[in-house]
Amino acid sequence: MRSPGLVASLAAAAAVLGTLTPAQDWRGMGRVEGRVLDEAGAPVAGAEITLTHTALKGGPTVTADEDGKWAVGGIDNGAWLVRIQAEGFNPAETTIGIPRAIPVEVHLKRAKPLGPPPELLAHIDDGNALYEAEKYAEARVAFEKALALWDGLEPAARDGKAKVAIELHSLIARCYNQEDDVEKELEHLQHVLDADPANSNVRLLMAQEALRAGMTERGHALLADVDESAVTDPDVFYNVAVLYLNQSNSEEALPYLTKAIGVDPTYVDGYFQRALAYFNLERYAEAKADCDKVIELAPDGEQAQTATALMEAISSTAGADQ
Repeated sequence: MRSPGLVASLAAAAAVLGTLTPAQDWRGMGRVEGRVLDEAGAPVAGAEITLTHTALKGGPTVTADEDGKWAVGGIDNGAWLVRIQAEGFNPAETTIGIPRAIPVEVHLKRAKPLGPPPELLAHIDDGNALYEAEKYAEARVAFEKALALWDGLEPAARDGKAKVAIELHSLIARCYNQEDDVEKELEHLQHVLDADPANSNVRLLMAQEALRAGMTERGHALLADVDESAVTDPDVFYNVAVLYLNQSNSEEALPYLTKAIGVDPTYVDGYFQRALAYFNLERYAEAKADCDKVIELAPDGEQAQTATALMEAISSTAGADQ
């Protein structure tokens, strides 16, 4: 009678053998060899070749030598799937039958790199260097070359990297700004805005540039669509106001100075310019209140001195009116 321990050992051994047997089913007396080449016919050293018996679902993996050659022996007859892969190449597959007398020759296609190609990045680097050197027209040409290369890339190379094109449009717009070509600047900023319609800062920048160039209708249209709740920098509103002040248009400047102060209640420049705007519009009480705020926030600044002088002028004006 067998002991319980021996029975258990035999059962365990049978289980192990049972798991190994299917993996050996593909072994036999067959042999196959082949060669891996690139598109130009040069050997692809180190390519990995995996053979899988289509019926028995197993097989070996080998590596091509420096001449791209490989060989496998001890495999069963039948249909085999051969998968070849190598770094820098697209993988390839083919099905063969064994026995086979003719070597398997496979030509791999080089994989196209994803993302911006090196020459595109080189143009960006050149553009940045030229911009720093204040050679704005030359910088723009470099950025335009980069953009042209980007537009020529296959969709797979651009996938997930749309910000590259947006940044290029932004850089080109910046160059046109320095070249004082507002029409072209706005054209490229429009691409930036189209990619992010909720970007209030870009919309306001476009409005400022349009107003600066005398494109009043376009500037007002852009301002009308701004989501003011998304603006967190008071300078954004202040810069619009300054454009109106430079045109001696205090009435149009006032709302934007008020909005700048709304973003930052301690914004001294906003109070100071609003005081001047109120004074120009003969709204003296409001001008005086803003002067008081300037002196409160920055008592030692130059603006406080001007605010004090303005308050004296208001008092003189008020006294003359009485």
